[in-house]
Amino acid sequence: MSLAVATSTPETNQVNWVTVGYETAPFSNTANQSQLFFKSQALINTLNKLCTLDSSDTCITALIGERGSGKTTCLRALNKIRTHYHSMIIEASNGLSPQNLIKAVFKGKLAHTPTSRLPTTEECVQLLKQLNHSGKQIRVLIDKAQDLPKATLSLVRKLCSIQSNGSQVQFVLCTHQPKDIAEIYHDDQIKSQAIQLHNLTRQETEKFINIKLQSTPSTHKPQQAPKECVDQIYEQTRGNLFKINEAAARVLPTVLKPQPTPKTQSRLNPATLKKLALSSATLLLIMAGLKLHHQHSLSSIATPKKTRAVQFTKQPPLAPPSPAKISRLLFTLTQP
Repeated sequence: MSLAVATSTPETNQVNWVTVGYETAPFSNTANQSQLFFKSQALINTLNKLCTLDSSDTCITALIGERGSGKTTCLRALNKIRTHYHSMIIEASNGLSPQNLIKAVFKGKLAHTPTSRLPTTEECVQLLKQLNHSGKQIRVLIDKAQDLPKATLSLVRKLCSIQSNGSQVQFVLCTHQPKDIAEIYHDDQIKSQAIQLHNLTRQETEKFINIKLQSTPSTHKPQQAPKECVDQIYEQTRGNLFKINEAAARVLPTVLKPQPTPKTQSRLNPATLKKLALSSATLLLIMAGLKLHHQHSLSSIATPKKTRAVQFTKQPPLAPPSPAKISRLLFTLTQP
């Protein structure tokens, strides 16, 4: 079996998934990031290492892994873990100047912050002293650290050189290009470490694909991906989550068995059937009463007065349902 490489639009992809019985596409990199979370062994090991930052003297941690390996997921999980550090996530960009980084890290925690665009060493010392007096510790989680301007990287290095054990400020730099920040975490005067986040294994790739297939709403029984198809997806993606989503979204709709369009079935439960029966009975009762009342009115007009009196005595007409009786019947219909 060979995997198709043809691309498809999201609309076409959605139609393809509907033909195999799924209401929505199970695999997408544009979906909510929480849907991409998968507890791989590599992710668990990485989080365990990051959780030791509270008790370590590490000032800079470089979290390294290729795009789609789960680095951002690790940062978000670390940000939610209970710790005595005040954690914050910052996404690096060309606009993250040294002054903007200072404002983001120290704003609301210190009385005075430097006003210069590139804080001097003395100003950095004063910032850390104020932070020490406030009794707070800060952990800065920077995603896409390869996009940090050189001046901002120099500021990070300056702050870490002053307190090389991270006693006041710790940095976790997340990147898929470690050479761009190598001069910081390779500095012998700064206590640093590098953590490599690996992709999914072959078994984890199969588990991830089947979990997505089984957790997505479907009109039929969820299917499982053929093992030979999983083998080829893993060979193409090497366990990268983003690439797995792209390959699975493109290939699996053509591999899974098409499902017939489900026939419209009655979804009336016993309570609904009871209401319908009572409603029909009430309607028939009202119609019968109105019909008898109408016939009696016509016979009253055509019959002489004496004859009418005899007829009334022999065969009294059926009175129409009273408003109270109709109200009771309608009330019964509203009950479950």
